[in-house]
Amino acid sequence: WRGSTLSAVGQRHLGFLRRADTDVAPGTIGIELDDTAKAYFKRLLAMSPPADAWIAYHRNQMLETYGEFLGLVQASDFPPFDGYIADVLPLAEDNYWALVGMAGALVPQNTERARRLASDYLQKAQRLAGDDRSKTQRAALLYLEGRVAQQRGDAARARALFRESVRIDRTATNQAHQALRELRAAGRSGRGTRLATSPHGLRPFDTLRNLPVHKFVELAMC
Repeated sequence: WRGSTLSAVGQRHLGFLRRADTDVAPGTIGIELDDTAKAYFKRLLAMSPPADAWIAYHRNQMLETYGEFLGLVQASDFPPFDGYIADVLPLAEDNYWALVGMAGALVPQNTERARRLASDYLQKAQRLAGDDRSKTQRAALLYLEGRVAQQRGDAARARALFRESVRIDRTATNQAHQALRELRAAGRSGRGTRLATSPHGLRPFDTLRNLPVHKFVELAMC
């Protein structure tokens, strides 16, 4: 998930916090439902747009982080979780930053359900996007759209999206650079450009510190 380098230990995502946890299996992310975090997400969404740029930036980052959490919850396809997020999901789907977070968490899962949801969220994010987005933000959405196209086997569309992303944001941190290199390498080797479907998925986990099964699951990190 987002190229994490903490694969030697497990991690736990609590909504706004993501931390290393030796009680979680290495290479996995544990998703723990937290009522306080969900309530705070609602408060952030109810805020009037901050006039202060610093406050606005951090609010948006927090909305995106909780969006990532919601994306992982949806990737679980675990029925007890569907009811838990039912009240906040419509709110998240109407917020640009939460949509970006959900799509960013779903794309690496590379399952049919994750691709469908990610594609839908990216389209909604593009419709909600304001003119004040930075080059980095615009390029990031194009990169994610390119990954979805690549997962579906549409190399031509993926390449076009990655190139447009790089045209907008040429900095080395733009992941579209690496995506284009992968496509070029695949073309030279003659192998296909479709990304392999993740075999991991989410699985119920009910032994960590006696948490009930509906409060915690593990997700293999991509």
